[in-house]
Amino acid sequence: MNTLSPQSRSVFAAIGTGAVLLLIITMSGESGADLGKRSLAAACSTGSFWFTETCKESTDGGSGCRTTTQCKKSWWGWGKKKCTSETICAAPVAHSASASTAASENAGALTCPASFPTLCGGTSCVPSGTVCCASAGFPDRYCGSGSFCTINGQCESTTGGTSCLPGYNSPCQAAANSCGMQNSGTISCTGSCQAVTPADSSCPVPNINLTKSPALFVNPGETCTLTWTTSNTTGCSLVNLSSGANVASGKNGSYVTPPLSAQTDFRLTCQNGTVVSGNREASCSLNPAFIEE
Repeated sequence: MNTLSPQSRSVFAAIGTGAVLLLIITMSGESGADLGKRSLAAACSTGSFWFTETCKESTDGGSGCRTTTQCKKSWWGWGKKKCTSETICAAPVAHSASASTAASENAGALTCPASFPTLCGGTSCVPSGTVCCASAGFPDRYCGSGSFCTINGQCESTTGGTSCLPGYNSPCQAAANSCGMQNSGTISCTGSCQAVTPADSSCPVPNINLTKSPALFVNPGETCTLTWTTSNTTGCSLVNLSSGANVASGKNGSYVTPPLSAQTDFRLTCQNGTVVSGNREASCSLNPAFIEE
C-alpha cells in the first residue's frame, strides 16, 4: 500500500485548511445587499439542505402599495443570490363625502362662516383646501385634499394603484345635454367618467336679434323682409301669426313676404335644447297714407 510522504501530507493539510477557510469566508461574506437588505420584517428559512437559504421581505411603498422580495441563496453556487420582486397595489378606497354647511344671505349676498369659507355650488360652504362636489351633482358635500368627488357622492383618492384601469384620474367629459353643454370630471379607478350630464334646464336662454325692412311701413303691394341672427340656440322657426303658417326656419336667416295688402304679424321662436326657449315678434305694417278711412 502506498503511503504519503511527510511532504505530501503537509501539502494536503494546507489545501484542506485553505478550503475550510474559503468555505468560512463564503458563508460569512453575506451583506445587506445579498439578501434584500434584511430587516425585522424579513422571514428567512433554511432549505432541506443546510447549504440553501431563502429570505422573503415585504416593504410598504406608500400609496397603498406593498413590495415583496424573495431571495434564494445556495452555497453550492458559491454564495450567488437570485431575487424576485412583486409589487401589489390596492385600489383606492372610496369613502363618503363630508357634509357642507349652508351659506347665509347678508345684504343680498351669500356669505360663509370662517370655518367653511369657500362657497360651493352657490348655496353651500366648505372648508379651505377641500374639493367641492357640486360638479358631481352634490353641492351639499365635499372631499378632502388629494381626492375627487365621484358621481355617487363619495370621495376617491387621486393616487391610483396598479389595480386601477388605464387612464385613472385622467380628465374626461360627461355626455352632452340637449343644448350641447358638458361637465368635466376625472376617470375613476374602475374606468367610469366621474362627471354628470348637465340638466337641460341649465341651458342658457337664446339671444335673438330680429329686424324688418322697411323699418317703418310697407306700401300696399310691396314686400317686407325679416332678418334674424341668434346665439345659444339649437333651432328657430318663423311663424306667420296672421295665418298660423310656419314660413321659415334656421338659427340665422331671412324671409321675404309676398306682396302685402294688410298688416302681417310674425313671431320667431328659438329653442336651446328641449326645455329652454325664447321668441321675438315683428309686424309688417301698411303705410297709413294708403289705408282708406
